[in-house]
Amino acid sequence: MSEYEIYSYEAFRKRIRDDLRTVDNQEFFIPDQSKIQAYLTAVKTDRANLSKHVSDQQLFALMGITVSGKPTLAGLMTFSVYPQAVFPQLCITAVCLPGTEMEISGSDGERFIDNRRITGSIPDMLEEAVKFVHRNSRTKTIEDANGHRIDKPEYPMKVVFRRKFITPLLKSGELKMTNPDKPRSPTQKYFRPSNT
Repeated sequence: MSEYEIYSYEAFRKRIRDDLRTVDNQEFFIPDQSKIQAYLTAVKTDRANLSKHVSDQQLFALMGITVSGKPTLAGLMTFSVYPQAVFPQLCITAVCLPGTEMEISGSDGERFIDNRRITGSIPDMLEEAVKFVHRNSRTKTIEDANGHRIDKPEYPMKVVFRRKFITPLLKSGELKMTNPDKPRSPTQKYFRPSNT
């Protein structure tokens, strides 16, 4: 087992919640107020009874955004304008290769076709990562029998998102389906179980 796999096993067994670890360097926590307001609105809409009885600060604590008034890692990575000021290593490194393996160089000796360090909050990084995949993917143009053109992407974005993000989280138990009997239902939603 790798170090990461061992740590993941121990964290699961001991119920370690890295996402609830508080951030000590609060001076670098620059909250994106529009994201915070959108989140509060969504939580208050979904949990109307809860929102009537607690303040915004209590709601932040209940949702794991803060602990004792300090932002958590989850809060920082979701709502900060630039969380990499505190955790520079928490970014996405996106690389487009000339072949199918890292060791294979292209015809001109190039190691990468495109290489980008993607920073920002998790929602921003995810959006930029999807754009990177889309930008570096080919699109076939197919003409059917009636002469209509159809563009077929090499990697449909729904498939990429499901394969790279949703499926691993479902397998690890960090994410659950609201309707597990119909996994491909158009009304399928996902939630994070409270015991993870």
